[in-house]
Amino acid sequence: QPTIHEGVTARAMEAKGIVADRCEINRQIKADNALLQNLKASVKKLKEAVASSIPTLAEALESIRDRFILLQYQFIYNQDQLWNINRILKKDKPLLTEFRNTQKQLKAKRSELKSLQAEKKNCSPLNIIKQGQLAIQIATLNEEIEELKTRCVQLLSRLDCADNTAVKAAESKITELEKTKKVLADRQIALENQSKDQITTYANLLDSIPQETLPEVAHHMRSIRYVHCKALQE
Repeated sequence: QPTIHEGVTARAMEAKGIVADRCEINRQIKADNALLQNLKASVKKLKEAVASSIPTLAEALESIRDRFILLQYQFIYNQDQLWNINRILKKDKPLLTEFRNTQKQLKAKRSELKSLQAEKKNCSPLNIIKQGQLAIQIATLNEEIEELKTRCVQLLSRLDCADNTAVKAAESKITELEKTKKVLADRQIALENQSKDQITTYANLLDSIPQETLPEVAHHMRSIRYVHCKALQE
């Protein structure tokens, strides 16, 4: 602001120690001007600080974005692994359980057959009725045993196992898959929580940037991506 003309009279009064209105006004104007200059200098420094921080903000936002994308890829990959494990468990675990139960039934039936055969052998040939009953029981057991044996063969085929050794290997695989499933399930939760944290951090950082600065920050972010893409192409 320009100062006003003080005049000889006002200056003479000031020389005598009397405060002149015009001189006082000029002192206020000078003080205001000094304050205005300081404010302009502060605004200039602030603008320079904002300008210098734009690349930093852009890099920070891109870093968070890259981390979030990586977490999403890990989440999807982890999800696919879980799906494959669940598919195998759903198919093979019931078959293995049925196979072992069928084996137990087969063992029990063979033991029963052995007892009946021994009983028939020791039974008097003259006891025709008892001999007939045992013969019927033995025939029935033989049929049941054959059915169980056929079922075991079918189960082995569905499990893609050649023999009992292969079944044991399949059971070990199921045990390992169940352990892996637990690890992957826990990791899935951790990845989901980390992704939420990245989103929150990104949103908070974005909210802290002045609206008028956002276009320039976005421009720097695109530049960073372009440089990264070029580096990957090379």
